[in-house]
Amino acid sequence: MRTLLLLAPLLVAATPSPQLLPLSDWKLGFDGPPLEIKQNECIAVTVQTQTLAGMGVNLGYAVNVSLGQNQPLGTFHDLPGCLQAPITETLIPFGSIGKRVYYKASTLGRVMLIATDGVLGLNPGASRPISVVIGYTARLEFTAVPTTLRPGNTAQVKVKAYDEFNNKAVGYAGRFILSSNLSIPELPLESNFEPLRDNGERTFTLTFPAPGNYQLTIQDVAQANLNAQSSTLPVLYPKVSVVPTRKLVGTCESTTFTLQVVNDQGQPSPEPATVRLCRPVGSAVSLVPTQAGDTRDSDCAVRILQGSAQSVTWISTDDVDVPFVLHEGEPVGDLTITWKRLPSPQHSSLSYVGKLYPEPTLTSYIDQLLLQFELKDTCNQPLAPSEKLFSFTADQPLFVGPVSQPSPGVWKASVALAGCPADLSQRLVVRPAFDGTPILGELFELHIQPKCSDPLVELSLRSKEDSALAKPGAQVEFEVKLENKSSEPVPQGVLDLSTEGLTKVKAEVDGTPLTLQDNAAELPLEPGKTLTVRITAQASAQQDQSMRLTALYTRENGIPLTPEKSVTLHVGDRDVNVGCGSQPATLPGHLVSWLVLLLAASRPWERSRRLRQRERIDRQAPW
Repeated sequence: MRTLLLLAPLLVAATPSPQLLPLSDWKLGFDGPPLEIKQNECIAVTVQTQTLAGMGVNLGYAVNVSLGQNQPLGTFHDLPGCLQAPITETLIPFGSIGKRVYYKASTLGRVMLIATDGVLGLNPGASRPISVVIGYTARLEFTAVPTTLRPGNTAQVKVKAYDEFNNKAVGYAGRFILSSNLSIPELPLESNFEPLRDNGERTFTLTFPAPGNYQLTIQDVAQANLNAQSSTLPVLYPKVSVVPTRKLVGTCESTTFTLQVVNDQGQPSPEPATVRLCRPVGSAVSLVPTQAGDTRDSDCAVRILQGSAQSVTWISTDDVDVPFVLHEGEPVGDLTITWKRLPSPQHSSLSYVGKLYPEPTLTSYIDQLLLQFELKDTCNQPLAPSEKLFSFTADQPLFVGPVSQPSPGVWKASVALAGCPADLSQRLVVRPAFDGTPILGELFELHIQPKCSDPLVELSLRSKEDSALAKPGAQVEFEVKLENKSSEPVPQGVLDLSTEGLTKVKAEVDGTPLTLQDNAAELPLEPGKTLTVRITAQASAQQDQSMRLTALYTRENGIPLTPEKSVTLHVGDRDVNVGCGSQPATLPGHLVSWLVLLLAASRPWERSRRLRQRERIDRQAPW
């Protein structure tokens, strides 16, 4: 038989055939060996005649094949079960492309099956490497993934193969595809496990370019059941504490952010980070250069944080809310800053016009000072909020006259001492206010040293009635005397009356009626002169009601020149003659006793100070 085989080339050569080609164009090979076989398992393999590209081909004659292996791990057999004696040769029959044989490996390791032909000169062939294992690879698993992932940084991810006995599958040699749900530059990756190199596990170095929740997948190309998916991998920028010096900032003023990397507990962290703090596009704020690379026109300030805090300063000349944005960092804190026209202590002023500052002396009922408050914002521009009411607040017994506004952001008013305080050593304070609230707290306040003196004008008030009772609805009469004890005239003095329980008030001087407007009349007073004013009014029609008349003499701007004086009467239920020069009616003894008690209990009650607005007084300018 061997002789016939040796003669076969000559026989074939003697019979020309178009199927015969040079033997160097063919080779031997194996079809079907798996990547893994179990130890002592008998598997079928087919030895073939093939093209150099590995495709099976019928050569048109029988081929004797020598069987071998690169490692003596097992044996070849003719029949399934591998129970017969081992073989080292086999014959590919005439007209066939291959012959099935059986192989059993008894030793763990890596082996390649080899087929050669020493007679015809076919190129030898070998199978792909086969892993001889205890158990087949059953699963893949991501066994090591980083817990802290930062955008733009690289991280290592490990995948391990396990066999059916949950041991590491050191012989796994599968081809796989590694992919991600989000874009990663290195993925998708198609590659192989190499048992001798990888020993059942592989480590991949990946770059996570942007924030997001990543998930990795590995899939064996040939075996659909061999796959694994990683847990969600959150890729986050480091937490950065962003603390501004002020969130409400005056225009033309700046605020400074302090930036520092912190951990989950908010404590400073040594983790390095490069961050950008940026203004919104088109925003009116400007960067204040404090480090190399900063310019006023920059949209962003770049800061390198390496375990220490860094600062960024911004400024604006406009009323604006600015939501700043932190890039390459997860901000901890509110990044919105409000620039607003705010009162400026540096540019504003409170003064006494023409008087010594800060502590002038005011003599009661004699002196008056002209206050002036000029309010400017932090850009040194006049500030006059239209939605707020301006006033001067003052300690008692200071009296502030009507407020005028000669120009935007400027207010003036006169102040006088309308009485003698109990403690002359205590300074009295005047403050500018919006809606009754002092502006800038105690930053703007002026102090006055009070001094007591008798009024230069003396006012007296009495009822013409000889009885404390008045008939309901009857006319009652009062008398006011004004005496100017000074050498200076009061050309625009004002007699100011207020009533309770009285109507139809009229006044006259020496028979000449006075024109009352809001119960007040202009009444000039020459030096050394005394004026007597007769006042009539109608009593209340209600029984048991008190009636009161209060009189005050002031300057034209409302500043008091005298203390207030009051007279109180009572509407009774008896007929009482209240005419001029009348005598009281005869009353029962018990009623007289009651009236005496009533008069003892009655007393003047303090009149609330009010500012009068008359046509000749400048009204407060609008805000």
